[in-house]
Amino acid sequence: MNKSELVESVAAKTGVSTAEARRHVEAVLHTIVASVAAGERVALTGFGSFESATRPGRTARNPRTGAAVDVPAGTVPRFRAGAAFRASVAAGDAPEVPAVVQRTASVRRRGRVDAADGTTAPEADGTVDGGARERQDGVSVKTLKKDVEKAARKAGVSKGKAKKTAKKVAAKVSDRKG
Repeated sequence: MNKSELVESVAAKTGVSTAEARRHVEAVLHTIVASVAAGERVALTGFGSFESATRPGRTARNPRTGAAVDVPAGTVPRFRAGAAFRASVAAGDAPEVPAVVQRTASVRRRGRVDAADGTTAPEADGTVDGGARERQDGVSVKTLKKDVEKAARKAGVSKGKAKKTAKKVAAKVSDRKG
């Protein structure tokens, strides 16, 4: 699995867009690298720990020529797998995805996740995130309006007419959602 496949897997498991998953994966990796480079230890319970280790200088042999080569001392990153990670690898199976990570298709992206099954609790006005209503495929009506308006403007429609068209489309989507 490479980084792109990891991002796609995270996006599929969490129900967020690939772009958002990429930002999260990049942030996690950057934080780990920055912390280890600063000499800190990063411990993720059950997964493992990342730390830096000093390696002393030594004399090695060039396998082709047999000549002695001096290898200077240096600092290298080191990873030690946690107990749960080692057990999963030894058993040859992947652990279950925690309910906190999983999202069902009916979950609205900006909602508060309350239950272990990933369902959300609507806000007081009956929508999620103070009125940012979303379609079932996860696109907010506000985003849809902007996209329609942008497309109309690119097609040469006046700004006022583009806004009016976007408002009509958003109203139809909101009415269908009920």
